[in-house]
Amino acid sequence: MTSPPQAENLLCRATGFATHAPDEIVQSALEFVRGHLRMEVAYLSEFVDDTLVFRAVSAPGFEDQCHVGGIMPLDQVYCRHILDGSLPELIPDTRAEPICQEIAITHHVPVRSHVSVPIRRKDGRP
Repeated sequence: MTSPPQAENLLCRATGFATHAPDEIVQSALEFVRGHLRMEVAYLSEFVDDTLVFRAVSAPGFEDQCHVGGIMPLDQVYCRHILDGSLPELIPDTRAEPICQEIAITHHVPVRSHVSVPIRRKDGRP
């Protein structure tokens, strides 16, 4: 069985990212996903208490609202609702989800669809 560091090294070599820093790999992945899915914004965030902290961001034109180190209260984003099961991970049309309509960012940005891929720590926390 391959240990996690060895698996990570194999993945890096197989994808051509063997010489890139982890931050560069995450940034490249966000940019690829954003472009492939034709999204305006892609980000990796962390929950710190009741706050979402942006750790990596690909959001050309939205830098004022979404940037590395930026924060938002968890009650103003979809993530908390997705993790508690009250919203699905794939939201094709935010207009069809009453919870989305109650979140200001839906109308401010505006957000028409949303995809979430929750990442959890080894202990299960988001």
